[in-house]
Amino acid sequence: MKLKRPLYGPAHDKGPSHGADVVAIKRGLSKVETGFFSRPEAGFDDVYNLKTVEAVIVKRQKDKREKSGPFRQDDLDALWPFMDSFARLKYRSFIPQPILTPEEIRFNKLVASMKQMSDHTPGYQLGGGHGIPLYRVSSFQRLDCSSSTSKALYDAGMFPDDYAWVSGKIAWAWGEPGPGKYFSIYANTEHVWIRLHKTKWWRFDTSPHGDGGRGPKLRMLPRFSSSFAVRHYPDM
Repeated sequence: MKLKRPLYGPAHDKGPSHGADVVAIKRGLSKVETGFFSRPEAGFDDVYNLKTVEAVIVKRQKDKREKSGPFRQDDLDALWPFMDSFARLKYRSFIPQPILTPEEIRFNKLVASMKQMSDHTPGYQLGGGHGIPLYRVSSFQRLDCSSSTSKALYDAGMFPDDYAWVSGKIAWAWGEPGPGKYFSIYANTEHVWIRLHKTKWWRFDTSPHGDGGRGPKLRMLPRFSSSFAVRHYPDM
């Protein structure tokens, strides 16, 4: 059986691995330790904890294999004969979550913030969201174009200030010139909006342009961008 993914214990910088594959491995380790297969209803949690790490090390010592490192292919090969049909089915059916890049994580946070505002904001208000710290700006209040853009960027860790900027400042001071891979900011002295490149939505904008009412919304329809400066976040 091919290893689904490496497994790490509590000492790893991201904490212990967890999932159905860990449950399957614990069932195999139980057979190694006791000599008996566990009943299907036997309870094993899904955390690759310190006890599990130690049990894997003991098995490696018995097999005279390298003791250090995460759970790897040779560990699975050694445990597979000790895993009953229930454990093997559980392991085969496990689908690991994709490993996201830092850029993908930031972009997902950005979209989540925009989605929150799009779902809950009651509409548009010129100056709404300005003059208070961005962590206090609510998705449930009326916002303008620059405060909603600043808030989305702030929530995603891509904004350098604690207070919203006006659109003109975003046009010349935020990020770097040119379009991005994940999203682009279009701004001038009167307006700012976000063009999305990797979602089903085309833009995040307070101006409708034929797509709903005013206020910060995720919108499907495109709009003209010729009068705007375009900027992007580094590496995004």
